[in-house]
This record gives sequence, C-alpha cells and structure tokens, in this order.
Amino acid sequence: GSETIALSVQPVRLLDRMSALGHAMDKHAAPASALPAALWQSSVGFHTFAEFRDQDRLYAALRHAIRAGYRLFDTASLYETEEVVGLAIRDAIHAEEVRREDLFVISKLWNNEHHEVKTACQRSLERLKLDYVDCYVIHWPTKWTPDSMRVPSIDGEPGTFSYTTVHQRDPDQLIQVWREMEQLVTQGMAKHLGMSNFDMPLINQMASRGFRVMPLLNEIEVHILLQQPETISEQERLGIRTIAYSPLGKVGSREKGDLNLLENRVLLDVSDGLKRTPVQVALKFLLQQRISVILRSLHFQHIDDNIAAASSEWQIGHLSMLRLQHEDRAFRFTRPPWFEFNCAVQVPPPPPPNAIAPMRRAMSKTSMKRMALSMSTFCQSCGCGGGMAESLGWESEDERDAGNSVEIPAKQLGSQLMLLSKVLQVSHANVVDIVEDAAKGLLGGSIQPRVLRNLHLPVPVSQQVSRVEGTYMPDSGFYKNNFCRPGKVLSSDIYIKRGSIANFAATADVIMPRQARLGSVFLVTDAIVAGHGFPRQVADGLSSRGYETKTIVLPAQCEDGVSTAEPSKNVHLLNHAIDQVLKHGINKHSTIVSVGGGVVNNICGVLAALLYRGISLIHVTTTTMGMFDAAIDFKQAVNHERGKNLIGCYYPATAILIDPDCVAVLERRHAANGLAEAIKHGFAQSEELQSFMVTELESHGPELICDGRYLEEVCRRCIECKIPTLNNYHSSNFNEMCPQYGHAIGHAIEYLSWESHEGHTPLLHGEAVAIGMCVSAEVSHLLGLCNRSCVEAHYSACAALQLPCFLPVSMRPEDVLSMMRTDKHFVGMPAMGLCNAVGSLAPVPPVATGDDGDADQVVRYDHSVAPEKVFAALAVNVSRRDAA
Repeated sequence: GSETIALSVQPVRLLDRMSALGHAMDKHAAPASALPAALWQSSVGFHTFAEFRDQDRLYAALRHAIRAGYRLFDTASLYETEEVVGLAIRDAIHAEEVRREDLFVISKLWNNEHHEVKTACQRSLERLKLDYVDCYVIHWPTKWTPDSMRVPSIDGEPGTFSYTTVHQRDPDQLIQVWREMEQLVTQGMAKHLGMSNFDMPLINQMASRGFRVMPLLNEIEVHILLQQPETISEQERLGIRTIAYSPLGKVGSREKGDLNLLENRVLLDVSDGLKRTPVQVALKFLLQQRISVILRSLHFQHIDDNIAAASSEWQIGHLSMLRLQHEDRAFRFTRPPWFEFNCAVQVPPPPPPNAIAPMRRAMSKTSMKRMALSMSTFCQSCGCGGGMAESLGWESEDERDAGNSVEIPAKQLGSQLMLLSKVLQVSHANVVDIVEDAAKGLLGGSIQPRVLRNLHLPVPVSQQVSRVEGTYMPDSGFYKNNFCRPGKVLSSDIYIKRGSIANFAATADVIMPRQARLGSVFLVTDAIVAGHGFPRQVADGLSSRGYETKTIVLPAQCEDGVSTAEPSKNVHLLNHAIDQVLKHGINKHSTIVSVGGGVVNNICGVLAALLYRGISLIHVTTTTMGMFDAAIDFKQAVNHERGKNLIGCYYPATAILIDPDCVAVLERRHAANGLAEAIKHGFAQSEELQSFMVTELESHGPELICDGRYLEEVCRRCIECKIPTLNNYHSSNFNEMCPQYGHAIGHAIEYLSWESHEGHTPLLHGEAVAIGMCVSAEVSHLLGLCNRSCVEAHYSACAALQLPCFLPVSMRPEDVLSMMRTDKHFVGMPAMGLCNAVGSLAPVPPVATGDDGDADQVVRYDHSVAPEKVFAALAVNVSRRDAA
C-alpha cells in the first residue's frame, strides 16, 4: 500500500472548518465526524478519464491499482467509466482485497445536469452499484441546457460537445446547485461535497452566500508548469483539500504546440541528480507540498511507479524544489473551448509604439557593452544552486572582460529577474531570453548570447487602470483592498470596517501577522488618542488573543486639545519612541501597532523601519487624515526644523485598519481635515469622487462630515483611486504629482502657520492643502491650462467640506514663495501638478530634445512654474479673500 503523506490541512471536524469561515451552519445538514481516513491516506489517486475505451483493460488496471495500494478513485458521469469502476470495487471487496470504508470514491455532476442534482447522483450510484459516494463534485462552474450533449466522432473517440451555455461562474446559480447537493449529504447519498475547476474568488463569493456543508476538496490542474500557489495556500487556510489533475501535463494527449512537461530541462536535471524518473520527480514535487494527485494509466508498471512516488524513502532537496518552483509558467494543458478560466494574474500591457522609438534611438547610440554577471552570486539570489547560470553559459568572475563590461550588482539583478519571472509567470531563464530577444528586435541585429540588456518600459498613464476595486471578505465582513508595486517588495493590505476597533479581538485574527506572537507587540499612541479609549480597546483585544502587548503613550503637542499637532512629528519624539521600545526589549518578530492619526502613523512608520532594519508595522488609524492619506502610503517621514517631512523612508505597513466610526469623537474641523486629501484625488483623478463628496454634503448638510457611513464610502472610493498611483509609482511622475496635488504650496503655508501664531490659528495639514489646491487652480488658470469653472469648483468644494480657501490674513505671498524653496520638487523653480479640468491633471507640453529635433516622448506632469506666476496666483487668492 501507499505510505501515508501529510496533507495540506490537519483533520478537523466539518463544523470547525465551517466556523472558521464565520458562516452559520445547520448542524443537522452535515456529519460532524473527522475527515475520512481513506482520503488522508491517499496522496496518489486513480483517475478514470473518458478516454479509456477498453473496459476490460480498465477493469484489470483498477483491480491492480487496489492491490498496489490505491484508495482514491475518481470518476464522473461524463467519463462513462462509473460501471466498470463500481464492478472493480465490488469484486475487490468480495475478494477481501479492500473494505468499502477504506476507499474514497468521487463522482461528478456534469454541466447539463445542474437542473436535476438528485436524479444525476442517483444515476451515478446505480451505475456504480454503490450505496453512496464519498464525495459528489460539481465538475465545472458552468451550466448548460439539458439538451447539451457529447457528439461522438466517427472513429469512436470522445468527440466534441453540442451545448448551449446558461451561465459561467455565476455564484447565485451555483449556490442553488450546492443547496441541492447538500440534501444528498442529508439523505446519505454522498458523504461529502466537492468542487472541480473552481477558483478562490468564486469559492469566496459562494461562501459569502452561506455554505451549510463546506466543500471538502477542489480538483484543479496543478503541475510544475502551473503551480497555483496562491489558490492552494488559500484552500489550505479554509480546510479545502487540493487534488491535482494532469500532474504530468497530459502525457500522450497534448495539443499541437503545447509544452512537454516531462522534457523540461530543469526537471530532467533534477531527476538525473536524484537518480529518479522525471515522472516520479514531477509527482514528488506536488506530494512534498502536501498536494494530492490523480493519475490515469492502464499499464501496471506505470501504476506501480506512480504510487511509488509517495514513498517517504526519498525527498527532493530544498534547492531543487526552488529550481522547480521557478519553472511555473501559468501554462494550462486543459483549455476547453466552452470555458474561460478566471485569471487572477495581472499582466502589464505591452509598451506602446511611442515608448519604443526613444529607446531605439538611445540604444542605437550606445556601444554594445556587456553587463557582467557573477554566476555564483546570481545563483545565490535565485536559489537554483548554480545549475541555472551554468546552463545559460553566463560568465564567471574570472571570465569578465573588465574593459568591455558594465558592472552591476549581481544580487540586485538576480532579484530583478526573480520579480520579472513572477510577474510574467515564466522561469527566470526565459526572462533572460525575453530580454535578449527584445534587445535584438530593438537593435535590428544579432547580439552575443551572453549579453543581458536591462530594458525598462514604463506604463503610460493612458494605459494604467484608473481604479482598483476591493472586495468584501465573507468570513469577517471587512472591505479589503491592496496596493503594491515592483522593485523592493512593498505591499500593504487595507481593511475597512465600522466597529472593528471596539471588537478588536476578532479584528486581530484578520490583520495581525502570524509571527507577532513570537515577539512583543508595541502599541504606540499619544496622550490625546489614549483619552478616547481606542488604545485600550486594541490592547485588550490583542491580549485576549495571546499577544504580549506593551503600550507606549507619547506626549502630545496640540493647539486645541483635540488632535495631535504637526510639530509633534519630529525627531525628538521619534527618539523618545525608540528609547521606550528598546527599554522593553525587542526581537525580529516584534510588531509596532500605531493607534492614532497621521502624526502617530508617520512616527511609527519610521520607528518600525529603523528598529532592527525593519519590523512588522500595523496602522490602526483613528483620524480622517490617517484614513485618507498618512497611513495609505509607503512614505514614512518626520519633520525637521528646516522643513516638513525631510527625514524619512519608504516602508510598508503589513496591514492598515480603518474604522470610520472613530471619527465620531472628533470635532468637525478635525474630521474635515482629512477630507482635503480625499477631494485632492477627486480634482486630480476622478470627477466622480469629487462630485459624490460635494453633492452628498450639499444634500445632507455638514453634519455628514462626521458620519461613519459617509466616511466609509468616501474612504473606499478614495483608496480605489489612490492605489493605481501607488502601484505604478515609478512608471510615470503622474503618480507622484497626483498625491502631491496642492501640496507644493500647501506645505509652505502649513509650515509658516506654525512658525508664527500671530493673527491666525495654526492650520491643520488638510486645511493648508485645501488652500494650496485653490491657489494651484489659480496658477493653472493663469497658464491657460484650465477654465474659470474648474477654479470655481475648487473653491466651492472646499467650502462644502468646511475647509479654508484663502491665504491667512497674517501671511504674505512672498513668504509662501520663499518657503516653497524647501519643497523636494523645487529645482530652480517650483514644480507642481496642475489641473486642466476637474478630475484630470494637465500633462506638460512636450519639448524638442536631441539632435533629430524630436519631441520627448515621455509624458510628464510636473509643471515648472515661474515664481512670478505663483506669486500672481497667490495675489489673486488674496484679492478674492479680501473681496469676500
């Protein structure tokens, strides 16, 4: 028999797995027993696909498989093998070769049977001549009309289908089918239920509608060339077992032009090193990751060899596993013409022709220099153990031609290739081929085989997505979104849910990193936020979940006793926080949890980045400024006496929690403060966002500014607009100018307002930005970029949001202009983004460059504005103020 292999999840009761999802479950609708032993002990199963036409040979193969130790048998009404599978099982039981309870039999509901679930299952049981199936599975997440059928070919092969599709991937219709299947469990016709070819978004959509019987398994195509790690990991988390079909890549039935998995050069190399066959290594690669496999064969020797892969007597080494993991190319062998798989991988669009032209000119003027690459360092970076670089023929250290090479950090290049291979879903060896082919095409000639060209093709603003939609998590009720971008891995999850701080014990289960329990959790807040009780609620929730929590309350400098003021965000307070954390002691698993507004969030961002060169960071933001801006970025910074945000870094929070109900404790002025950062994205990116924010306030009054429901919707819309600018930050400076809209002038106004309190109340950050946006609109109008109605929209929106529009009376335009010289974008002249309409930033007119007189094809959005124009715009703003 086969060796027992540890599977992807631990055996738990179905009720326990159900409660993990947070859905109500009818305790009478499903058995509460442990998962079946036959399934746990069967890491290799026998697949009876429809191509078996010789029933006698199939019967003999099934009997041999049972004697060889197979206990998992997969069939379906489509396969037309249920009768012979049932006969082989009955005869094996009669011969005392196996007991029925030791077997796990799967059958499936075909696409044209969704309207008659019970009848279809009864027909399968009649053909199998069994009292029950161990698992009844929805074969595909698509429904056909009942008259759809297979049309046999003349030569007797399976042929094609004549079908009419009713739906594909409709969760509402599929959950109705699932409801009928749940009755099969109640009636004893099936012990468990499963899925086949379902992806995680669809499973989550169905789960949100409520499973009474959780799916036990999901059969999906998995092999070295299609590894689906995210899907498998998420199924493991939910207790859904992954069963891989076509683990060898459809041996003998590939379509013309398909890859041959068993001829993959890395697989062959690893197999040779282990003295095993490629088949055994391909199977062991999955089994070693606790993924079960189902295979079909009529050859006794192949049947024996396949189950031998489950033996615990040999393993694939770590480096070899890494090499095989790098061969994931997202390549499907199963591509039925009647079903479109939902691809979750986002592939960047191809570069437009106008991006190629300047590169062609630049490269044609550059000598053919080789980029030298250290074979040993690269292989250390990619984890291939040395074999990959050797097979590529890349030069070693002593082979470099110092006079004809461009030195680049090998480890950095290795990381870049690994990232590129992940994005393109191909091995890094193929990335090298892609880059070299691209270089050949651009240069119009041949290059040496060892030359590697580093081509960077930015994504133009016109081709990047305008917004990234989030999803609602069915198990916790959170709205979730995510932002990330290539390069050094920067990725943060955003969670929005009203009341999530008051119920932080449940929230911690969702947002806290797993390793946080291995170190101290430092909850950092300030005296003002502590007075509202939020830190205590967070600390109690963490402690109830077993986290060792220490609370650090920073002193708060404030103007009105309501909110921590911007001058608090300085290096002195940062050093104080560092001292407090180090006094308690930390390790690499420690976590910083910031509870507060933008000031606390920013200080904790720098704090987490500096301690141990980076520890986990969680933002629990309690103000609108944190919710709309300060926490939703990778930028972490503190102020210096010479200017704002001059000391900082890029560092991602693991998670960002937004509870809009927190705003109820704020005065309206402080609630409106953060809305300036939201309306900024309305002016620069989304007229829809701007219109929604203003129209709702005009309809329902300014009281809405502190309303949790209004803020939750504004927050979601704002974040969905902001994420594309974060994800594509390096592709175009549009993504830098958009979040900075109004800030070049606003930062100067804000800093000056705190320098001197004479004649005015120090401005909050959002208030200063609101004035900066109104002045920026005046600049745009003076330059002829926008019409007057765009300018008026700025003033009216700020008024609706209860934000100031004008330069304070005690502040002089010339002082603002002088202070703008400290802005990081100031290079000889002020630089800023400018609107040409509500919801749109104006591109900078192209300028002719180079010997050929062609205009620069890189579209920019940072307008260099003459100081006199900025001064004139400030003067217009002041005149309007004085006339009001």
